[in-house]
Amino acid sequence: MATLYQKYRPQTWETVEAQEHVKKTLMQELIENVPAHALLFTGPRGVGKTTTARLFAKALNCKQRKEKTAEPCNECESCNEITRGQGMDVIEIDAASHTGVDNVREHIIENARFAPNKSTYKIFIIDEVHMLSNSAFNALLKTLEEPPRHVIFIMATTETHKVPATIISRCQRFDFRHINQETMMKRLQKLADQEGRAIDEAVLRHIAWKSGGSMRDSESLLGQLLAATSGTVTSEAASQILPQRQSEDTIAYIAAALRGEIADGFALVKRIVEGGASIPHFFDDAIDTTRALLLLKTTNNLGDTYFTAQDVATLTELAQNYEITDMTKLLDALLTRRMTVGSSPILHLPLELLLATLHNEPVTKVSEKKKVIEKVEKPVAPKVETVVQPVAPPPTPEITVTLPEESVTPTETVPITTETQIEATLEKPVATATAVETVLTFEEVESKWNAFVDHTPTYNHSLPFVLKTGKPKKIEGTVLTISLPYAFHAKRLEEFKVQEVINKATKDIYGISLSIIGDVDESQSVAHQDEAVNKVLETFGGTVVG
Repeated sequence: MATLYQKYRPQTWETVEAQEHVKKTLMQELIENVPAHALLFTGPRGVGKTTTARLFAKALNCKQRKEKTAEPCNECESCNEITRGQGMDVIEIDAASHTGVDNVREHIIENARFAPNKSTYKIFIIDEVHMLSNSAFNALLKTLEEPPRHVIFIMATTETHKVPATIISRCQRFDFRHINQETMMKRLQKLADQEGRAIDEAVLRHIAWKSGGSMRDSESLLGQLLAATSGTVTSEAASQILPQRQSEDTIAYIAAALRGEIADGFALVKRIVEGGASIPHFFDDAIDTTRALLLLKTTNNLGDTYFTAQDVATLTELAQNYEITDMTKLLDALLTRRMTVGSSPILHLPLELLLATLHNEPVTKVSEKKKVIEKVEKPVAPKVETVVQPVAPPPTPEITVTLPEESVTPTETVPITTETQIEATLEKPVATATAVETVLTFEEVESKWNAFVDHTPTYNHSLPFVLKTGKPKKIEGTVLTISLPYAFHAKRLEEFKVQEVINKATKDIYGISLSIIGDVDESQSVAHQDEAVNKVLETFGGTVVG
């Protein structure tokens, strides 16, 4: 029996969910009949890369596709063969199992020399292309440079960084994105309706959250639920299939870790183990919840994760009481310990080790730091003491002051205190203590920005390339916002390892650990491009044509 994602795989562009930026370009190429000879589909698993490749191939070879349209007819012989996976001119290759140069020569290079059997194009769909060996990539490169007119390559990968730049540069690249929860829920509801089954909205939201942006994973989970239940799929019925999250216990564990309350944390771990909780799932929930806490701290938003009102209140309190660096440290520890669960002799030992090793001492709350700062920064009045003189002072001269007639007292005597006596009665002010936490001004950030960027290679050699394209925009507490020309640069700054480097480098230069977030300003990208063009003209001469 076919799974849901196979049974309902989109066969028209209209039924492809999300990825509008990809669909628009590909459909326009079909309408104008100017397909690129090589395409590279990148992005996470289960978001439609292979489905889009097959649909594009079907539309290209459709015998009855109407002029100035992109939709295949799904009725002609070519469409039906490709739908069934039997099209002789659409060759799908799994690079994970055909990694060698001999496989590339046999299945691709030699095959590409011959004209299509029935269709207009011979199309090679290479899945997980990053798995090819270096020699296989080199063999493929020549064909990509000068492909036969009847050949089109569509390559898909989840790990773009493993694909050689020489290959990428010869392809038209499309970046597929995670699918948001609302889009996923609509798709799942539509599939349930087509299966004639009712399903609670809470179950749909749980599936969408658990799938992590992968439509294929969500459809697989829905298929399991429909097969294992009858009638309406309720939350209670779904709990037998879907991994349940115990948000109260998860948040309590996170709070214990942040506070350094090891004993309480150990007691909590003991309780969840005795309750039969899945340790891998508990780790995943803790990672997801800590990420939500970090988002709440930095953006005042919990992201795609859903919580009850009580959970939100607890997380809000934690976000107010702890620093970004505390949260990133915990998240990094959770990710590290999560990888050791499978190899641990005691399944829950990584949870206990994290509690015991995360802090040498409890983390100081933000509220406590503020109290210390206020106490230290409060002005200290100079002390005044009466100094006992060893010798009796000389008589104090007096001066008589005549007051105006309106004054109640006609005259009064005012003693004159000598300068020496004033100095003797005042103790020099005591130097105030240094504030625990330094607050930087925007001017201080700007003045040392170049020094900071030049210092970052100490910890990370690639980070300066991102930072040099940006400039400080504003600083709020320990969060510095910089303007960036490209969205992918801002996304790079969100990586936890990058934030860890930034914390260290800013501490070295500014004397305080800062977190940096990016604010994308598209106008900068144009300026950067113009600057790059000017540099080329300056170096090689010439003028811009067109």
